[in-house]
Amino acid sequence: MQGPRTASADAAAGAVVTSVDPETGAPVAPPAYAGAQAGPEYDAWRAQHEAWRAEHRAWKRSEADANREAREQWRAEQREQSRALAAEAAERRRVRRLERPRTSLAFVAVALGAAMLAGAAAAVAVPDAALAAGLSAAAAVGGVSMVVAGLARRRAGFLSFVSVLLLVGALGSMLTPVRGLPLWPDTNISLDARRTGEYSQAAGTLWLWAASDRARDTDLTIHKASGETRIELREGSALELDGAFGSVDVQLVRWGPDLEVLEEQVLLSADGDASTTEFVRTVVGPVSGSATTVGTLHLDQHRGTVTIDIFETTGDVATGDASREDDQ
Repeated sequence: MQGPRTASADAAAGAVVTSVDPETGAPVAPPAYAGAQAGPEYDAWRAQHEAWRAEHRAWKRSEADANREAREQWRAEQREQSRALAAEAAERRRVRRLERPRTSLAFVAVALGAAMLAGAAAAVAVPDAALAAGLSAAAAVGGVSMVVAGLARRRAGFLSFVSVLLLVGALGSMLTPVRGLPLWPDTNISLDARRTGEYSQAAGTLWLWAASDRARDTDLTIHKASGETRIELREGSALELDGAFGSVDVQLVRWGPDLEVLEEQVLLSADGDASTTEFVRTVVGPVSGSATTVGTLHLDQHRGTVTIDIFETTGDVATGDASREDDQ
């Protein structure tokens, strides 16, 4: 960028004006005055050139000062804008707090107390899954308290945090088995040697089925808190059922070729108390020849129902009874 030429530069040169560089605007020395042949005119050019350089430096300083001032002004405007935005956000928060204040300490205390009472009552009502039931009930009360706080236009952040923790704990207690590998709430298991082992199911429906062409020597142990268990036997299969039942109804249903009910027999009826009944029985499916024992099922179930379904086309149903009760 070139600086402007003024009359001061021409006056300093003694009114001697030489050619000017079109790019920079600086005076160009005549070739005839270079070196030892320099004369008065060359001295005038030098004075003019020095005056131009001084003016050019002053112009650059003024440009730099102007740019610096512009940057400082831009920074000041940005700082002012940031302060204005922060003040606006703070004002919105203040208005929101005024419109929806936090729940009072008394409300939080009452909600937590109600959650503890509900959890304790649920744990006593469902002793087989006391932890899961207690945490679920407490989480439900926490959710209700959040809804009440919302209707009252109150913020319930702490109650939300506690309710989420209770809910996560309840889910974790349901999914974590006490003994054995966990089973989903709706599970189908074939009673063959490939599923030998120990499993646990908190709740839901469990389907077990056996057929005479399956592998032998099954030894399956299942711990079940509550729900429905259905055992299906096909023709020629037999199963050794070793059960330990709490408040559980056990029945046997025999189905005909067209899925009509041929016989219903109650093998064990729940009495509603906390005793555990040991139930040992060999269940034989429809017999058209020799029955094949697929193995032993150890079933430890606290609540719910156990149904033994026998599907047959011909033959009779046989059961060997060795049940006994043991109050614990």
